[in-house]
Amino acid sequence: MTFFTLPNFFILMLILLLGFMFNAMRTLKQMHLDYKERIDEEIKEQFTNSQPKEQYSESTKTNGSRIKATIPLTVPEQVLYHKLKKALPGMEILSQVSFNRFLCATDGTEEENIENFKSFKSHSVDFLVCKPNFWIVLAIELDDSSHTIQKDDKRDKIFKESGIILKRWNVYSQPSVEEIKNTVKQAEIQK
Repeated sequence: MTFFTLPNFFILMLILLLGFMFNAMRTLKQMHLDYKERIDEEIKEQFTNSQPKEQYSESTKTNGSRIKATIPLTVPEQVLYHKLKKALPGMEILSQVSFNRFLCATDGTEEENIENFKSFKSHSVDFLVCKPNFWIVLAIELDDSSHTIQKDDKRDKIFKESGIILKRWNVYSQPSVEEIKNTVKQAEIQK
């Protein structure tokens, strides 16, 4: 009786393949965790290095002042902003834009329009990607732990109703320059 019969050979190959796949999955998981940890460290380092001395300019440092200028973008937002600028040289990139600068309430009575406007006027979007004439191509939200499903659903509904395409990216998995180009290309096709 021989051990290396055809069925035994296939079982042995299957066991080897499963072992290889298990090790590959474990390695990929570790690589993902290492990458996330490295990004977290980079964000912390950039944030730490940009805090007190760069947080406000010399002109805003006044003795006894309770108001100081701060950096308008978080470190992850700064990273994405620079990627957007690199990926989209012919586009205008606006950051932290209040909804009341690009949305208005219509098709209701004056009172209904005022109430509708009040429901979104205090919100802002992280980025608007615009053509050179400032027509909006795409709105971008960089989601972090401050985002909630309820708030995001409300924003998603507002953007859908307005006809503006909204793209969400997670702060820990920001897109590459190539992904940004493809996303904007798709948004232009959809318009």
